[in-house]
Amino acid sequence: KKSVESRWVRAEATLASPEARISYHQFGILTSNALRLTGNPGLGLDCGHNIRVAQMGPLGLALMNSASVGAALEALLRHSHSLMPAFDLSLRVEGDRAILRATETLSLDPFRVFSTEVLLASMSVQVHSLIAEPITVSRIRLPYPEPEPAHVARYRELFHAPIEFDQPAMEIEFDANLLATPIAFADPATAKLAELFCSEQLGPQVAEGLLGQVRKLLDSARGPLPNLEQLSRTLQTSPRTLRRSLHAMGTSYQTLLENS
Repeated sequence: KKSVESRWVRAEATLASPEARISYHQFGILTSNALRLTGNPGLGLDCGHNIRVAQMGPLGLALMNSASVGAALEALLRHSHSLMPAFDLSLRVEGDRAILRATETLSLDPFRVFSTEVLLASMSVQVHSLIAEPITVSRIRLPYPEPEPAHVARYRELFHAPIEFDQPAMEIEFDANLLATPIAFADPATAKLAELFCSEQLGPQVAEGLLGQVRKLLDSARGPLPNLEQLSRTLQTSPRTLRRSLHAMGTSYQTLLENS
């Protein structure tokens, strides 16, 4: 009993710590259990829909105090790896359209749907909260097959826009004029202070993404280079997940080893 109680105390302390991080393997276990226990295939949409800017810590403070939606998105792109290391975000403008794109930095399979839904729903809610008015999205593209009709219905409830499945990456297409929309009560000094804190606290391993982490570990190794199992333990993931993630990025451990 004491052993169980001590584990609970440690778990609560970990959850209360702002420095706490979970490994990719732990994320998989947590997601699998949540989907199984809730029986809700659209759980990712519901989770993302309940994430607010204030829950993003210093980065959320930087977003809330940015001068405009465009400035907030630029801050998000600079520091997004601190909260979502599995995605690489980019923004491009094509005429009157702006397209926010999220590509995987590591393989999210078999939780690609859940992870992408969390990101999609949370970004929609957060932009809405910044300007306190409805966001008009013209098109959404998602990197997985169309789910069951009941699951798709949840998309229709949250997003009033055409949705294309089986696309190369997640993309949110919207009116480029939204980027110039000012954020009410934004304070430039607070935004700079929050961004400075993000830059100081954002560790290099998080910012570089998985591929950058692997290369850095290989380049900095003294003596024999670590094998795949040793590297996986350092990155807090499994050899299988690491191998699959590198393959998804068009490379392999052996290729990186030969080029180091």
